[in-house]
Amino acid sequence: MNPVIKQIKKLYNIFTPRHKIIADYILENHEVLPELTARELAERTQSVPSSIISFSKKLGYKGFNELKFQYESDINSNTQLNQDLFDIFNRVDKLTKTKEFKEVLEILENTPKIFILASQMSQIPAKDFYFRMRKIEPSKMIFFESYNDQLRMSSLMEKSDVALIVSNSGEAQEIKNLQKELYKNGCKQILVTNSNNSTLSKYATVELSINYRESHPVLNQEVPTLSRYALLAILEKIFLYFLYKDFDKNIETIKHMSKLYNK
Repeated sequence: MNPVIKQIKKLYNIFTPRHKIIADYILENHEVLPELTARELAERTQSVPSSIISFSKKLGYKGFNELKFQYESDINSNTQLNQDLFDIFNRVDKLTKTKEFKEVLEILENTPKIFILASQMSQIPAKDFYFRMRKIEPSKMIFFESYNDQLRMSSLMEKSDVALIVSNSGEAQEIKNLQKELYKNGCKQILVTNSNNSTLSKYATVELSINYRESHPVLNQEVPTLSRYALLAILEKIFLYFLYKDFDKNIETIKHMSKLYNK
């Protein structure tokens, strides 16, 4: 909720009758707020500009202009966020129509084991994918958080197995070391990343690159925000393919696995 609207609702019961009239008008017509001056708002509420100023101060702002600025800042921020999310989902949608995506589905469908590899912040979307896939393909899915466990498992992977690598930057040093071990064993490697032509793509059998970068390099490298949604979205598409491939059977499997895990 917009902070200005939220503050009006929070303080409404302690407003004077005059301030309640102003508050009612804003709550019902807040979309025109950025276009109004204090004088124009006063005319529409049968008030005076000084009442608009005192109302703004009651909300914690220095004046009506600051109130409008706060209102518009939140609107602009939400608009940009919506645009960014639309861009992400549009990129993901286009990626699902490529031959690479179809190849990934085919490889994952025909392998006996899927070993999910991720490090640091990329483990969040990777773990989300693992926990849900485990409910419909329990015998296939392998995931370890620690590097030592991942390294040990990499040495045990066979040629028929697949490593699904999730890396936002495509440059994770820990994964580079594991890739070499997987390559020695002839294990197929699927890379899901937001980067393009990254270091990790060297050993990748197939690469799914969403190619979405954060606006600030520190966010992109250390604290992925919107780029995390991109990874979640493409992994969600993979999960949904498996879920709906044999929906009724998978629903029964999910019920069964839920009973096992909840004991």
